[in-house]
Amino acid sequence: MEHSDIIVAINIDPNVRMFQLATYGIVGDLYQVVPELIKQAKEKGLKELLQGLPAGGAAPDGAQASKSGGGGHE
Repeated sequence: MEHSDIIVAINIDPNVRMFQLATYGIVGDLYQVVPELIKQAKEKGLKELLQGLPAGGAAPDGAQASKSGGGGHE
């Protein structure tokens, strides 16, 4: 992960440490979020999809998403 440009963390627990390391964090059920992310990434493109995530705003299927201050790739 240390050489990754973008790290996306998905978990139902908003307090897990991986959100501190991730570029983007989505609080939601993996099995609901990922299929919707794939669908939207195919329609929009992954980079555009991630750039469209608002800080603390809604993610696919009503999950909460935000751009983290972390980024374990630094």
